[in-house]
Amino acid sequence: FDDRSLARPFDLRGQPSYFLSTLNGGIIVLRTGGGWREDSRWRLRHDYAHHLLRNHTGMTTSLWLDEGFAQFLSTLQIKDESADLGIARKDHLIRLRNRLRLSLARVLQMQTLEGVSPQEREAFEAETWALFHYLSFEVGRPADAAERRRRYFKKLGSGTPRQEAFAAAFGVDEETLERKLFRYVRKTRFDSIALNLVDSWKPRASDVRPLSAPEA
Repeated sequence: FDDRSLARPFDLRGQPSYFLSTLNGGIIVLRTGGGWREDSRWRLRHDYAHHLLRNHTGMTTSLWLDEGFAQFLSTLQIKDESADLGIARKDHLIRLRNRLRLSLARVLQMQTLEGVSPQEREAFEAETWALFHYLSFEVGRPADAAERRRRYFKKLGSGTPRQEAFAAAFGVDEETLERKLFRYVRKTRFDSIALNLVDSWKPRASDVRPLSAPEA
């Protein structure tokens, strides 16, 4: 939507883009006509990632994965016919290089952010990003990361204690991982995933339509 009109009916807190989750699915609003590449900000990508994960049927998750996945996906950068996934979040790295503000055990156990201070919430967001990034690139092959996460939650669901399930799924215990994570965020270079956007991935003309007046 062009936002040059005085009314700016689709404006939300001055954002050039935002995501709305509705009962009929998700709505992505890009206000300035620049498309996904120019208009989508990290908050939109972050909220959309939450929507994708929470609406994935049969997926057992927890707060750290829900937030870590969204933080990880929020850095997605679209190029002409490719995309980079998992680019390092500089703001998180700056925060974490001072010190990890929450213990890894607490991060894994947290079930809600209600009553959490803004500083603790920022620390939680940064640490879950670092944890998701580390488990995706530093523990075995990146292609196997999703299977390791499924194995972890399957063990939790069967009654396996959290620490035992974590070590069995990821091959490292929590105390060791916390030390490794502290060193990990001090790296100067981080891996990301390069995706080739082949023609079959591109939306067909019939998939793209303007919103009707009632929908808008």
